[in-house]
Amino acid sequence: MSTPIPEDKLAQIKEELFHGRKIQAIKLYREMTGLGLAEAKDAVERMELQIRGSTPVELPQLTPRVGTPISDQMLAQINEELCQGRKIMAIKLYREATGFGLAKAKTDVERMEAQLRTASPEKFAAIATGKGCFAVVAVVCLALGLVACRVFA
Repeated sequence: MSTPIPEDKLAQIKEELFHGRKIQAIKLYREMTGLGLAEAKDAVERMELQIRGSTPVELPQLTPRVGTPISDQMLAQINEELCQGRKIMAIKLYREATGFGLAKAKTDVERMEAQLRTASPEKFAAIATGKGCFAVVAVVCLALGLVACRVFA
């Protein structure tokens, strides 16, 4: 079952398009539907064609998938990705599970990560980030090189 877009919201989007503010219209559409940028852009462009007098096109309906609860199995998988330091994969899984756009998914996953770090910090302590290793190796090599220059000079 799908939910139609309220007429007052639809009028706001059409008003933005009428005044040539397509980006604002897409932004409004995304806020109303929770869809990603590409889907919202396609829908708004179909609306624009309808307004400009081209072939009338029916507007897409909201799908119930957007904002649906995440299964326990998917939530466990997202948490595992976060604990392993793979936030991008966690965001991707969250988007697939909910249908939310990138910005909302990123915000939600970062909130989940913060809660998980507070509740189970030990899960994150064992992960080495690898940052700074190159600098340490470079400094050691430089020091060895200077020592070798003095010894062989």
